[in-house]
Amino acid sequence: MKKTFTLFIALLIAGFIQAQTTHNITVQSNSFTPNNLTIEVGDEVVWTNIGGNHNVNGTLATFPSNPEGFGNSVGAGWTFSHTFTLSGTYDYRCDPHFSSGMTGVITVNAVASDTCTTFLGGPWTDFNSTFGGAPSASAPGECPLNEITAFEVWASESYTVDGFMNGEMYTFSMCGGSYGAWAAELSVWDENGDVVAFLSDTCSISWTATYDGTYIIGINEVGACGETSTNINVDNGFPSLTCEGLIVGSDTCDTFLGGPWNDFNTAFGGAPVAVDGVCPFNEITDFEVWASESYTVDGFVNGETYTFSMCGGSYGAWAAELSVWDENGDMIALLSDTCSISWTATYDGIYVIGINEVGACGAESTNTNTDNGFPALTCEGASAVEDITLTEFAIYPNPNEGQFSIVNRGVNANYIIELIDMTGKVVYSVQRQINSNDLVQINSTDLNSGIYLVKMTNTDENYQRTLRMLIK
Repeated sequence: MKKTFTLFIALLIAGFIQAQTTHNITVQSNSFTPNNLTIEVGDEVVWTNIGGNHNVNGTLATFPSNPEGFGNSVGAGWTFSHTFTLSGTYDYRCDPHFSSGMTGVITVNAVASDTCTTFLGGPWTDFNSTFGGAPSASAPGECPLNEITAFEVWASESYTVDGFMNGEMYTFSMCGGSYGAWAAELSVWDENGDVVAFLSDTCSISWTATYDGTYIIGINEVGACGETSTNINVDNGFPSLTCEGLIVGSDTCDTFLGGPWNDFNTAFGGAPVAVDGVCPFNEITDFEVWASESYTVDGFVNGETYTFSMCGGSYGAWAAELSVWDENGDMIALLSDTCSISWTATYDGIYVIGINEVGACGAESTNTNTDNGFPALTCEGASAVEDITLTEFAIYPNPNEGQFSIVNRGVNANYIIELIDMTGKVVYSVQRQINSNDLVQINSTDLNSGIYLVKMTNTDENYQRTLRMLIK
């Protein structure tokens, strides 16, 4: 579908994002050197650990006032890098040694830019009319990929989208479809007409909302501002929006009539541990879960992503509400009317997993004595920082009915995509070259309902990453 309306939008620029300079920080002797750094938007910072077991934790969970989050897992002999795309002040720390003063501050200055402020088409409201505005997560880390496939974008157009949530991170993409015929310049503008994110020669852009409401997303061809682009009538790339799933509100139930049980500690020695990037699926089949009970599990590792499941067995007689609680008793993940829940550990130690029947909090459920679903725990199995960097991807939607998309958030490479069932059988496999930010659509509606591993192997660098996916 082609759009022929013309509208000029003049906006004042405040900054732009484009990689410029690399800054190095040495990690050793319980210190970051330098521990106070001033850089420009678009600059890269590289931390190199040359002594001790440390990490970099600048996540929004630990420092909610940071403009965006970053960090890696505790370990020795690593190198970690992050490109800062938003101006502001960033605090970070080493989790094992911050009480000894192992902290750092990075100040990111905005950079003036002559980014294009003129759009010949739009602002369109397709995301509002099609999806009701910006996407929202159903649970932490579980956000839909809202993609419009009825048309592809033009050079020199814009979208206005409502419903953004303060503190949530969003990504606009035009990587799906036939992107590649021209180099795009993407920009994001707030309700005051100030630019909040800018990226040149790319097909996707991310930013963190600083208020609830409307943002405008601009698309231009690099070098074709203020004039009719030669590609103005070229359909090229499906527009899409997704989020990180950082903001999920809830009045979840915190009352459990049974537990907390410690069966995972006695049966498996605690939380599962990945070996060579592959995590075991620790399932207890001696009994099935009850409504209104909880489990306490030790041995979780900071930075690893875990999934609790009760999908095996005879789940389905009642609707479950699953929650995850940290060592302070704070709820950090919630999902209603489901049989599995995932979360990323932010410390080493104990978490509590809660199970309730939807709508039966504080009262004895009629299903309290009903065995229904085997309790199970597994993890993603990212074995190293390099693993995450070179083979990073996301699945949308998850859960799904066998049709889903994989977005490559890692590097350009040749990848093997495999779907593996819980018996270890590979039920789907394909190999192809996938560029960074490319979207691959998978149709596996012939598979049975259940939990599957989606394994991406970067054959160029021999790295792999595995995520859990639920087919309903």
